[in-house]
Amino acid sequence: MTQLAPFNLIAWHAGQSSYKGRRGVNGFGIGIEMVGPGQMTSSKPGFARAWFGEDFPIDKYDIRRMRTPAHGDGWWMPFTEPQVRMTIALCKALVAAYHLKDITTHWAISPKRKVDPNPLFPLELCRELALGKAAGPMGLA
Repeated sequence: MTQLAPFNLIAWHAGQSSYKGRRGVNGFGIGIEMVGPGQMTSSKPGFARAWFGEDFPIDKYDIRRMRTPAHGDGWWMPFTEPQVRMTIALCKALVAAYHLKDITTHWAISPKRKVDPNPLFPLELCRELALGKAAGPMGLA
């Protein structure tokens, strides 16, 4: 895990965005980014292609095709167990330190422009564990 910007500086992580009617999420939100190939497309048989041109074996990486209203139709690589564990731990720490009341996603604050985290990330579990309550309709940023 690497912190790229102090929490008291605007990092322009979310870009053009809004949350619950409030514009400019960069000015009041903390952004988390997880490394992954993002939304992939079909490639040669048995492979999915990342936006940067690399082909990944579908079976080896458990890549799955999914369609959601927020993500569209695409191939998605699951995040690793350490990535999920660290993201949940980070969210717990941020909620405790900054008394955060909610966790949301890039796809929710920048719809049609951002699709992360991918639909395989356990959003509801993360919210429940970090916020200490049943998860709502939003996910993780």
